[in-house]
Amino acid sequence: MPGNTVGTATLLQFPNGADHKEDVVGIGVSVFLLAVGGILAFGVSDRISGVDLTVVGYVLMGAGAIGIVVALMLANQRSRTVHTVHERRDPTYRDPRDPLD
Repeated sequence: MPGNTVGTATLLQFPNGADHKEDVVGIGVSVFLLAVGGILAFGVSDRISGVDLTVVGYVLMGAGAIGIVVALMLANQRSRTVHTVHERRDPTYRDPRDPLD
């Protein structure tokens, strides 16, 4: 449509190169799960009745590893995506703050 203005959006850049805060949070939570899982699997020798802490640790480590893979895949997918903003303006609209001609 003639008269439309088309521009591109600028994304926020985080220190580690991620484009979105969700990527940073997803990787952080995954590393946390890996750490807690490692501690439970290899560092805790206590027993809780009915709960094998070693298995819980391995499950948490698996969830953390899957979370890191998914977060990195999503971050890679977003880095190859182009974001375009289409802005439509009504040519008959006049801003009331503009002085009269």
